[in-house]
Amino acid sequence: MIFGYNTDIKIENLVFHVQTEDRGKDNPTIDTTIYYKGRVLAKRAVSYRDFFESKDFDPEDLKELVERHHKRWVTAVEGSELEEMKAVQEEEAAPRKIKVALLNPSTIFRTAFIAVSVAVTKDGNGSPVGNAEVKVRFKTDSSDSEISRTCDKNGKVDVHFPMPKIGAGGAELTIEAQAGKAKGELRYNLKPRGA
Repeated sequence: MIFGYNTDIKIENLVFHVQTEDRGKDNPTIDTTIYYKGRVLAKRAVSYRDFFESKDFDPEDLKELVERHHKRWVTAVEGSELEEMKAVQEEEAAPRKIKVALLNPSTIFRTAFIAVSVAVTKDGNGSPVGNAEVKVRFKTDSSDSEISRTCDKNGKVDVHFPMPKIGAGGAELTIEAQAGKAKGELRYNLKPRGA
C-alpha cells in the first residue's frame, strides 16, 4: 500500500504546494516535493529501507512515518524556512516596473558640481522602491563620468560629482535605476550654452 499527502500553503499572496509520497517497496523512500506555480522548488527524501526490511515493519507505522515527514515539511514551508522559498519570495516582492523621477531639474547645474536628486517608485501605485541601485552617467565629447548609489528605504538618493567641461557636442545625462529585474531610465541631451 502506498501513502501520500498534498497540502497547499498560502503565504501572503504566494501559494506553495507540498506533496509527500511513499515510493513503495521497490524504492522504500518517503519523498516530499515543494512546488511553486507548478515548478519544482525543492525536494526532500528519506529512505526507510532498514525499517522496511526489519521484522518490525508495519504498514500502519509507515503511514504515520509518511504523515510525520509531510507535516515536518509543511511546517518548514509555513515558516518560510527553505532557502529556495526565500529566493521566490524576494523575486515576487520585487517590482515588475519602476519609475525614475528627477526631483531637482532646475538646480542640477547651479554649482561646480552636478547634483542629482532621484526618487524611484513602483510604476502604477507610486510606492517607494527602497534599496534600488541608481547609476548616474554624464557623458561629453571628452569625458564620461559615472557614479552608482543605493536608494534609501524611501526610494531616494542624491548623487554629486564635479561638473566636466561641456564641449561643442553637448552632453548626455542618463539616470538608470534597477530593483531586481525591474529597470527604469531617464535620459537628457544637453546643448552647450549659446548653441
